[in-house]
Amino acid sequence: MAAPSIQPSFRAHYIRYSGSIAGRDRILQLIQYAARFMAWKLARAKYSPQAVEKYDAIKRQIILTRKLWRVGRFIDLLNGVYLSLPRKAPANPISHYLTLGRQLSLASYLFIDSCTAVDAIGLVKIRSMPRLSRMCIQLWATGLVFGISNGLYRVAGILRARARAVQSSPDGKGGEKVTVQTTSPTSVVAATPIVSAEEQKAVILQLSADIADFHVASSALNLHGLNDGVVSVAGMWSSLIGIYFQWRQTA
Repeated sequence: MAAPSIQPSFRAHYIRYSGSIAGRDRILQLIQYAARFMAWKLARAKYSPQAVEKYDAIKRQIILTRKLWRVGRFIDLLNGVYLSLPRKAPANPISHYLTLGRQLSLASYLFIDSCTAVDAIGLVKIRSMPRLSRMCIQLWATGLVFGISNGLYRVAGILRARARAVQSSPDGKGGEKVTVQTTSPTSVVAATPIVSAEEQKAVILQLSADIADFHVASSALNLHGLNDGVVSVAGMWSSLIGIYFQWRQTA
């Protein structure tokens, strides 16, 4: 019997996904937080230190691998910032500048992170490494705050547009597409463009990923007392969303 036609397509898609650094990084990120969760669970269940150390070692090795993969990535983000600089007044200035703030914060984080890679591999000992590491996390958290703010702003626009669509619809149900702000910086909703259901889903997923990542970053900064189990689950959720987005991008 001939193999289903979907198999070659899936295989080709998987090869494209696994061939991208971002795709492999997301999978490693998922394994990293899964190992962190297992280390927490075993320690809580009073397993032997050797059993816990096995998962801690996996986590440390993946953290180092991902750190080396990130070296130089700040250039991509800075290039993205340059290309997105407005040549004229942006249609949606609030969302535009929140996005720029996110990109600049993450680019700064990745720049410092790249500079500290020489310490991570033991090539050069940096005396101020703890301070630089904390600064990296602070910049990451700052970028996430920009991202969360932008996500909430866009969701608010979608909800208001949907409510208006329902009110103006003859059957009171509205359509599958809504409009969001593009021209007025003072109002949340304008007349165009139309945001599809798929785009709305992407906005909500990205917002939830940013919130999950912020729990991880704020935990590293000791801003809350959530245990490693909760933080690990947040990290795994963000990783799964990242895998989903990267899978779609390589389709």
